[in-house]
Amino acid sequence: MDHKKEHIIETGRDLFEKKGYYNTSMQDVAEACGISKATLYKLFRSKEDFSMAIICYMVEQMLCSIRQITENSQESPVEMLKSCISERMTGFSARSHFINEFLSAQPCQQREKYFSYINKLSLDIFLLFQQIIMQAFDMEDENLAGELTMSLGGLLREVSSIAWRCQIVLDRDTLLDYIVDSLQATQRIRQGKSSFLTPDILDRVRTSCTDDMEKLKPFFMKKALTHSLREALDNYEKTEQPACLRDAGEILDRLKAIEEKGI
Repeated sequence: MDHKKEHIIETGRDLFEKKGYYNTSMQDVAEACGISKATLYKLFRSKEDFSMAIICYMVEQMLCSIRQITENSQESPVEMLKSCISERMTGFSARSHFINEFLSAQPCQQREKYFSYINKLSLDIFLLFQQIIMQAFDMEDENLAGELTMSLGGLLREVSSIAWRCQIVLDRDTLLDYIVDSLQATQRIRQGKSSFLTPDILDRVRTSCTDDMEKLKPFFMKKALTHSLREALDNYEKTEQPACLRDAGEILDRLKAIEEKGI
């Protein structure tokens, strides 16, 4: 990602966090970045696309930082797990709040499509922490590690919800001790018992996310083509070049082909 686009995404993220999704317009973002609204729309087709770029950026930044910890950590496995959880906790409340605001602002049909994409991001986080927990607790049982990963997600959501609602700051080290102690206690209690999170269920979750992403390709393709169509017509309005109309016609034909397939 180029520095200009990254700067715009980070500025938009901070603005949405400060003012909220509903109260932040693309004009606000453009002014905060020192660019025109037209320039912003050349980079991002809509407020929704810009918001999804922010969500993907936040998650990817977090995953990248956690992978670096696992690759370079000189700590004990359990301390390394604490460091990874701490990194995930950084910005957890803001990420969750923004995603919930964004989804609630979408019409039902579009919300389901965006929700499927966000589920894929959640699966990436789940699979990474499943492996980290297995390494930290010297486990071979992927099913039990999956259960602990779900427990970790639940603890983080509950803690972040309380901290966000009450606007309080919890002691990070004490909280990390509590979370890891809870996971180890659950591991001891669940050891040797039948797991509800079987390999078959995990495979079905992975397959479902993959299938959903395949179904979403036409949806995002239509959004990209619609943006390109507007751009071609805008260029024609400015230049009156026949080539712009030919481009618009080709784009329109591609849109029609997608619609005729009933996608």
